[in-house]
Amino acid sequence: MNTDGALPDRWVFGRFVLVPSERRLRVDGQAVALGSRAYDLLVALAARRERVVPNEELIAAVWPGLVVEDNNLQVQVSALRKVLGAQAIATVPGRGYQFTVAPSEPATPFASPTLPDAGREGRAGRLARLLVVDDNKVNRLMLARTLELLGHEVVSVDNGRSALAALRSDRFDLMLLDIQMPEMDGFDLLERRASEPAMHEVPVIVTSALEGVADVARCIELGADDFLHKPVNPVLLRAPAGLDPRAR
Repeated sequence: MNTDGALPDRWVFGRFVLVPSERRLRVDGQAVALGSRAYDLLVALAARRERVVPNEELIAAVWPGLVVEDNNLQVQVSALRKVLGAQAIATVPGRGYQFTVAPSEPATPFASPTLPDAGREGRAGRLARLLVVDDNKVNRLMLARTLELLGHEVVSVDNGRSALAALRSDRFDLMLLDIQMPEMDGFDLLERRASEPAMHEVPVIVTSALEGVADVARCIELGADDFLHKPVNPVLLRAPAGLDPRAR
């Protein structure tokens, strides 16, 4: 991620402590789970807090090399405001966003001047084991085939209930999740995932034809790390941050 300067080891903003070296946010001393994009957005805003940051600059920092709609940025800002409070990030119409919480103590220098690059080939240098959840057979097969051609191991299921069973019985590096499905839809599965610690460790990219900002925001609030609109562009799946949102 590009910033205006070197990242500190720790920022303290009143009740909030941001620890880039651990990719972690603490509120009132408690660790708060953030999706990868929301975390990167928070770091980008905190590093540039002395000025208003244009949407284009934030998108370039959080989604490097990708073409992303402003709606995705709005969703991540909304997710951060729910954690930090509505006043922590100001919207400046026609210009962008600004982080408004002043540091309450000097930042501790970070040993490395920048975050590690987002690009990793899965964890520990290996390819990923992925779970594809989609009730549409054609979509499911096409997405699975695309991922297999990229060298990943793919397990496919056609509804949320089957996905829940797979998550409970096996290990996955990432789940690609449709929302509109019979038996148990994607929203229900995200809620179940949030309540079971073992499943909560599996990152989720929602792949859906849903267009409304409210639906996308709900996915992020329920713990999804990212949202890709259908039909999924294979270029986005090949992007460095695409297949493992939490790998850094």
